[in-house]
Amino acid sequence: MRKPKEKIKLETKKVYLGQYGGTEDETVIGEFETIENQHAKYANSIGSFMISFAELEDAVDSSLATAINERAYEPGYRVIKYLGFRDKINLLYDCHSAYVRLLTSEASRLRLLGKLKILHNKLCELSEFRNKVTHANWQSLDVSGFVRTKVIENRDGVGMQLEKIKMTPSVLIKFRKQNEALVNKMEVFIEKAEDAHSREYSRIYKKISSR
Repeated sequence: MRKPKEKIKLETKKVYLGQYGGTEDETVIGEFETIENQHAKYANSIGSFMISFAELEDAVDSSLATAINERAYEPGYRVIKYLGFRDKINLLYDCHSAYVRLLTSEASRLRLLGKLKILHNKLCELSEFRNKVTHANWQSLDVSGFVRTKVIENRDGVGMQLEKIKMTPSVLIKFRKQNEALVNKMEVFIEKAEDAHSREYSRIYKKISSR
């Protein structure tokens, strides 16, 4: 996994919407043509990314269900079914941070809270990218790999702009690998948090037993 604190940089640009749906930017070449020639390549990379994101969301669901009730998933899933992914990761952050804050060791507490913040930020980043992939107008893919992801009204209220983000297969692969790596990182964090609590319980037990 790349350095957790680093976001994957995405190239973006804004172009003006033309009169009949095209653009007024001469650097945009091959819109509504490129996807026809690269359909299979993009279908594979987009599908692979979405499958890996589904695995990540399942890991978040399982972790959240366990945080809500360790004895069974059912109570947790009754809560989860009403939440979008961003709500899930915010609630998961709250649950894990509350658990970590119970530690009496300030060093362990601060270290784990720092790791948890990094995980939360990365989950937010992946969630935002998933939304861009899902809602992108893939028919607008141009030869440079830029695709329309958002329509923006000009500040003066006259005319519209299109936000285009570069989403080549290599970019999609980078995000897919982040999805896969984060599943493991979440498991490792939970293990470390539980180990920290176990060590504290052990120390407390020894003190009591020695009296």
